[in-house]
Amino acid sequence: MSPPLDKDGLALESAFLYLSRRPEGLTRLFQHLLTPAAQKELAQATGRQKSGVTQPARHLANAIPGLVKLRNLVLEATQDPAKQSPHADCLFGNLEEGWQNLAEQLKQNPEDFPALEDPNPTDSSKNEAKFPQADSKEITRSAEQKRLEGLLDEKVNLQSRLKEAAREKTHLEEALNQERLRREEVKSLLEEALSQVREEKIRATLLKKRLEEFSSASERESALAEAAQEARHIAQLAQQKLELLEDERDDLRAVLEDHDRFLNLPKEDVPSFRDRPLLDKEIRLKETISRHQKPLRILVVGGGEPQYKHRGKLDEYAQVMGFQADWRMAEYVSWHREVKALKRDMEERADALIILHWNRTTFTRKAREICNRANQSPCITCHYEGFTSLRESLQLCLGQLLRRG
Repeated sequence: MSPPLDKDGLALESAFLYLSRRPEGLTRLFQHLLTPAAQKELAQATGRQKSGVTQPARHLANAIPGLVKLRNLVLEATQDPAKQSPHADCLFGNLEEGWQNLAEQLKQNPEDFPALEDPNPTDSSKNEAKFPQADSKEITRSAEQKRLEGLLDEKVNLQSRLKEAAREKTHLEEALNQERLRREEVKSLLEEALSQVREEKIRATLLKKRLEEFSSASERESALAEAAQEARHIAQLAQQKLELLEDERDDLRAVLEDHDRFLNLPKEDVPSFRDRPLLDKEIRLKETISRHQKPLRILVVGGGEPQYKHRGKLDEYAQVMGFQADWRMAEYVSWHREVKALKRDMEERADALIILHWNRTTFTRKAREICNRANQSPCITCHYEGFTSLRESLQLCLGQLLRRG
């Protein structure tokens, strides 16, 4: 077992191990520290030398990383005054500051480490026997173990670097995506800003042309007055449209409420008028109708499917009473077309109008206006809760027609 090394020995051994990765620098260091004779003796102690290597110091630099015994022999030689450099003390002082700096010095300034000359070449042969020859198998085994350890460390290092590179790649991809989104947003804002700039340029050009057209303040004032009047007209139209929309909204809300109501009305079974006698007022009304020279025509408008099922009862009642009747369901969607048809019918085919409350309020108002223009024709609104309601409204309408002669 080798004795423990002192401070200088440990520093020097650290330098040997570190510089073994740079054989050129380690060779220069051996040539600077050891005499040629000592170099030759130590090279022979390593056993079989590598082919192509002629310098003993280079052979030591190649073999020293894997041989502990050889490092101890080299350290003993560096401590022998007869075999070491006269400037070894100064070098050991530099090693205490850091043997990493020594590698840079050997690489950048190799001339600062001149090779020693052998003061007495004959003495070298006498000292050859002092250094026993190292076992070649141990050298080979140590070198192979050192190489495998180096490869394993390199593999672990590469795996660590690969993981770090993968994390860095992920981070860079996220940053790239964020930057791409930011660029898209900036591009959109830029396009919007450019569009606003173009619009403002066009507006400024138009205003400039208009300003050039007016040569006097009075003309500009007149133009401003016209623009103000036009703006007021546009505002009035907008107000009217708003009122119409509000009316339509309220009308549709009422229609929906009525629609829900008449869907929930109980089913009404109206008996035949042929199988039962009429009321006294109906008998008197029937006699008056029979004496009338011109047939009376009444149009009923409104209701939905539940009410329109009584259409046959209306025809039967009209036949028994002696007048003509027609019934059309309410049109909630395209009521404008219904108004046009109603105007034509009131002028050509009907003498009076009964409007069921199952209609839109706007349509009812328009229908009354049509009846007033059509020779003040009777227009009666019937709150339809059953055929009895319509029967009473028909009697009222017939009475008005007969009174008008």
